[in-house]
Amino acid sequence: MTVDSNPSLDISIAYMFTDNFSLELLTDISSKHTASVFGLPSALNVPDGTDVVDTNVLPPTLFAQYHFNPKGKVKPYAGLGLNYTLFFNDDLTPAAVSALGASNLDLDSSFGLAGQLGVDFELKNNWSFNVDVKYIQMDTEATFDSALGPVSVDIDINPIIFGIGFGKTF
Repeated sequence: MTVDSNPSLDISIAYMFTDNFSLELLTDISSKHTASVFGLPSALNVPDGTDVVDTNVLPPTLFAQYHFNPKGKVKPYAGLGLNYTLFFNDDLTPAAVSALGASNLDLDSSFGLAGQLGVDFELKNNWSFNVDVKYIQMDTEATFDSALGPVSVDIDINPIIFGIGFGKTF
């Protein structure tokens, strides 16, 4: 299965334990995503690319970050983290219901690894401008009943997320 791309609003909060080490909790206010299916058995007679699942995701991610130049005006950092993804408001699309006779959708929540590279640019009055790129492992299994019996499909989302933002140091 493939999943469409959607813009979203990320909210994060970080705590600096030392000048170089911090923890950042990232959460995302997500819009609905649609998963399309590829490679189903030919007996199901469903064309590749058919939209079958609509879902929202809540993917909070905790990053441990290392800041390479904490006293400079340009502050690059790298982070490694753990993600938990909760899938909710799951629905089978009308195409899945009509083409597959699909019903009883279930999406598993998932845990995955995450990585991050970013740069903070110091502004005035303890404000900063931030750019970063994140990779977050989000994998689930969709199971549903079909006219030919139970179907189980892996959904690998694994987004690469480009972010821009502003921060305030207290």
